[in-house]
Amino acid sequence: MDFEELPETYVIFITEHDVLGRGLPLYTIERTIQEADMIFEDKAHIIYVNGENKDDTELGRLMQDFACKIPENMNYELLSERTKYYKRNDMGVTKMCKIMEDIKQEGIKEGQQKGRLSAYIEMIKAGLLSVKDAAIKLGISEEELQSKLN
Repeated sequence: MDFEELPETYVIFITEHDVLGRGLPLYTIERTIQEADMIFEDKAHIIYVNGENKDDTELGRLMQDFACKIPENMNYELLSERTKYYKRNDMGVTKMCKIMEDIKQEGIKEGQQKGRLSAYIEMIKAGLLSVKDAAIKLGISEEELQSKLN
C-alpha cells in the first residue's frame, strides 16, 4: 500500500487515572519528526482520556457515566438505556453473560498457548526437543519459534 493510501486510525485509551499527570481531560498524541520539528502525517492518532476528569463538560459527564453504577443517575440517556438493558433485562443479561464467557474462554485459550510455548522453550533449552519438532507441535514456523527463543 502506498503511504498516501494508509487509513486514518485512532487508538483511544480511556484510563481510570490521569496517567500523564498534567491534569488535562484529554491528551492527543501525534508522531513527530524530531529533527525537522514537524508532525509526521501518517494518519495514526493516539488519544488518552483522563477518567478522573468529571467536570461539567460533555467529556466530563461521559466519564461520570462510565464510573456510575446506577443507570438512572447517568447523564446520557442512550448510555443509561443500554446499561439498563445489559444489567436488568433478561435478554441483555444473557447476552452479557455470553460475552463475558467468550472473553473468559479466549483468555484461557491464550493462557494455555503461552503455557505450551513456555514448556516447549524449556524443553528446547534443555536439549530435549528440537526447534523444528517444537514448531510442528505448536503449529508455528521455526522462524517464529526461533524469534521467541532470543
